[in-house]
Amino acid sequence: MLNSKKSFIITLILTFLSGCATSQPVRLGQDGLSLNLERTEDKVLSESRKSEEYLEKNGALYHDVKLETYLNEIGRKIAPTHLENKDVNFQFKIIRDPTINAFAAPTGKIYLHTGLLARLQNEAQLAIVLGHEISHVINRDQVYFIDSYHKKTITAKILDLAITPGYAFIGGLNDLVGLGLGIGYVASVTGYSRELEERADKEAIKLVSKQNYDLKEGIKIFDIFLQEHEKYKRGIEIYFLSSHPSNKSRQKESNLLVENQFKNYNGQTINQEKFQALVEKIKCENALMNVAISRYYHALDNLEYLVKNQTNNPIVHYCLAEVYRTMAENPDRLKDELSSKEWEKIKDKTKEQRTTEYQNKALEEYKVALTLDKDFFDAYKGLGLLCLKTSKNEDAIYYLEKYLGLNPQAKDKRFVTAQLLKLKPADITNKEIK
Repeated sequence: MLNSKKSFIITLILTFLSGCATSQPVRLGQDGLSLNLERTEDKVLSESRKSEEYLEKNGALYHDVKLETYLNEIGRKIAPTHLENKDVNFQFKIIRDPTINAFAAPTGKIYLHTGLLARLQNEAQLAIVLGHEISHVINRDQVYFIDSYHKKTITAKILDLAITPGYAFIGGLNDLVGLGLGIGYVASVTGYSRELEERADKEAIKLVSKQNYDLKEGIKIFDIFLQEHEKYKRGIEIYFLSSHPSNKSRQKESNLLVENQFKNYNGQTINQEKFQALVEKIKCENALMNVAISRYYHALDNLEYLVKNQTNNPIVHYCLAEVYRTMAENPDRLKDELSSKEWEKIKDKTKEQRTTEYQNKALEEYKVALTLDKDFFDAYKGLGLLCLKTSKNEDAIYYLEKYLGLNPQAKDKRFVTAQLLKLKPADITNKEIK
């Protein structure tokens, strides 16, 4: 049985759909759209603006001035300068969501998930993503989608989502739908149709080619999607990517376009170092978001580049330690996250063996973080919680007290104090990390 929130969401969306449905004769408006489509577009634009305002006010957006400026510079450079639809004003925003996704509102606001930015490798790949979403906006795909025969299809998809197990909603789908973005969000992430998705891919390649980007590098985004699908079985990406027109087919069509129509094209811009420098913080924060929802290998994916290239960054080592510490607390959750193929690689180890392995890795990474920054208070808390799990009570007391000493205004002070009260007092002074 659906809970009240899901029932309310479905009622809202079905009401919206029925409001868009009409059997009136087709009449053309000023923009060449039918009057029915004009009314649909007006309603969609109005609802989108309300939802965008709500997202901004309620903390759903991730703010980083340098990164946002960069995204808008790239996006506006790619977007056509003259548009038929004067209601469109391209802006590029970041949604605080650890899943690999992006979607566009008909107003021209394009939302990139932190999870997507954390997994992209360079600016060329980012450009292809932005070009794809820009294509959906300039072609009014969302408006046509809602007004077309897909009304029944999207209703079925929403109903299907509503009764799918809770893990399908990882990343806040419920919240986005509840905010009024549901109809557009579901339309964009589940795909409009094979034809529209492939058209958006092709238009993205053409738009990006005008800015001298390396197209072969850019279309490697399909490798990321396909690797995600092969490696994992849990997550909203898997549900939605399975619903998209075959990513293998889209990859093949994009490769053919680049090889044939752009065989003499010599675009070379990739900008990996610049891109990676700007998304460094997002990679760490997104890893911790994935940890919070027990997606440990997803978190390791987020940190992979930083582990190789930021060896002297204490934050990277701390985040890695947090992944391993929480993996040790929930080692069997990996079976739910990983595909059967990936699970086969680690299932031969017992639960106890894996727990010990993860705890040792966590301990090592916390110590590296504190070697690089002796006042990194969050690392002390992590060590304290790790010691609690391994029954090293004296060590736990030392590290947790050190955490509170360095961070007296800690938001979780009550929780940490409660943990300390459970432990026997001990005279642990002048102790160093072993």
